[in-house]
Amino acid sequence: MTAQQKAAVDLLIDPELRSHAGISSDNLFVFAATKGSLNSIRGSDVLRQHAAFCGAKNPTGLTSTNLRKHIATLSQVMNLQGHELDQLASFMGHDIRIHREFYRLPDNVFQTAKVAKILIAMEKGKMSSIHGKSLDEIDVGPDDG
Repeated sequence: MTAQQKAAVDLLIDPELRSHAGISSDNLFVFAATKGSLNSIRGSDVLRQHAAFCGAKNPTGLTSTNLRKHIATLSQVMNLQGHELDQLASFMGHDIRIHREFYRLPDNVFQTAKVAKILIAMEKGKMSSIHGKSLDEIDVGPDDG
């Protein structure tokens, strides 16, 4: 953890601050529920509540599952290496096999994006940017639509 992250966690577990927030001294969770509960805060509930509160056009679409899928899709677009994918999957609470099977773009969708990039380059007269590259060598980034 960075020094800044450690300082933030130290604030979350400070007994005096927890007492002022109404967190039971018996609650061992870092992200503890208040009002004497011995439970933790549920992230999906917080996300759902804030999705409605922020005025999103489609608050029901702002879910932890959709966030995970979006992160996994972007990780594929970023072309992360094996160990980096392992770290990402672990951070999201997944085994790498689950990450690949359920959250990554199917290969045909990804290949379609690459072909679309060729067509866009042709349309814009920028074929030189991909000249000599194979389909696997063409990068598709988040700004490519």
